[in-house]
Amino acid sequence: MGHRALVAVEDADGRYSCYRSQWGGLAAFGSVPPPAVVAEATDQSPLARGLDAAGVLESLDRRSDEALFVDAVAGGVRTYLVCRLGVPTARGDPCGVGPTALVPVTDPATAREIECVNRTLSAVLGDAVDAGLVTAEAAVAYLGTAMAGHPDVTGETLWLPPPSE
Repeated sequence: MGHRALVAVEDADGRYSCYRSQWGGLAAFGSVPPPAVVAEATDQSPLARGLDAAGVLESLDRRSDEALFVDAVAGGVRTYLVCRLGVPTARGDPCGVGPTALVPVTDPATAREIECVNRTLSAVLGDAVDAGLVTAEAAVAYLGTAMAGHPDVTGETLWLPPPSE
């Protein structure tokens, strides 16, 4: 299994060290709980040390990371699903790395539901773009609106703009 999650561990000074983990967001709710994901990842050398929260978000690989695990000194491990709000199309995924939602999840059913809704809507909207029924920009905007309206996507969700290329 490849590297599919970013693990950010808060240091005593409030800064973060980042690691890569082979466990994605949904796997962490299966046989490997989030604290075990953090323990496995921190056995490796960190990708970076001394990052602030913005630096952690810049370290996130939006194309391949399925989850962000944040191990806070005074709060335990929080798991965020990385929901790409891009729309894959047959023409080469022109809107594939659009905005991103980092959705906090605490249980397997919610994680699977959010991931399924995002994946399904992305695919259907990509087909609509390919069929000429809607522009890619409109499809991405609709996907963001639909995800924001999902009952399990709370006010604690982090909404990231598209990355600057």
